[in-house]
Amino acid sequence: MARKFLSGFYAVPGTYRETNAMSLPVNLPDATPVELLREFVGARSGEAFAELVRRYAGLVTGTAARVTGNRETAEDVAQEVFALLARKAPAVEPANLGGWLHRVAVRRAVAARRRSEARARRDLAAFMNTE
Repeated sequence: MARKFLSGFYAVPGTYRETNAMSLPVNLPDATPVELLREFVGARSGEAFAELVRRYAGLVTGTAARVTGNRETAEDVAQEVFALLARKAPAVEPANLGGWLHRVAVRRAVAARRRSEARARRDLAAFMNTE
């Protein structure tokens, strides 16, 4: 597997990013999820994060859709999950990324479903009180 230093991310000589840089495969789809997460954490690489989203969007959206029963809500949950990953990436164990994403997707989807059900109950109660 050929590796190439991503010099575009480390343009300033002597910086933390240059001295602690990872060497990723030339083609990001060849990088492992562990490599991508470490690159995102270390260099805040948008390309590495975008590749993680591309790889795991189906897992996160599918999990959320099964829990919520609504594709639009599932997409909102997926957006929440990836925003949370962007914020908490340094705390995520790279080897457990898939499990972390699944667990967070389930928890966020359950919360979204509860909010939706509560909203439906309030709307029904309001409708019943107007008659």
